[in-house]
Amino acid sequence: MPRIKDPWKAPKDASWIAVGSKIIPLPPSRITSLFPEGPDWVCKNLPENPTPYDMPVFIITRIQTVAGGNNYIHFEREGNSRITITRWAKDILDKWRPAPKPQVLSRKKEKVVSDRPPPTRFEREDVI
Repeated sequence: MPRIKDPWKAPKDASWIAVGSKIIPLPPSRITSLFPEGPDWVCKNLPENPTPYDMPVFIITRIQTVAGGNNYIHFEREGNSRITITRWAKDILDKWRPAPKPQVLSRKKEKVVSDRPPPTRFEREDVI
């Protein structure tokens, strides 16, 4: 039986937090921090068990380093720059994930069914 990868699993390091990176919020059912204050983003139109493709996408616009070496992350919603949010880097690690790559629908070639069977080796033309 093949293993199924958890799509909400956290990356091993924080290298995905960079300016221009796309991120998505975790749904409320996936937040597992010790002291959860609730989700960072609530969307009304989510399905019962959302996938990463169902979540809204945000783009990191600026990373501000403050006293003590902590980072303050500024980001905005993709497609709507009026919605801007700021969070601490620790909150980003706990409640956000990198956005998945867009799904590409693959087109399968339709088989052409002919009425007559393929020619035998004796009926084919010679290939030179």
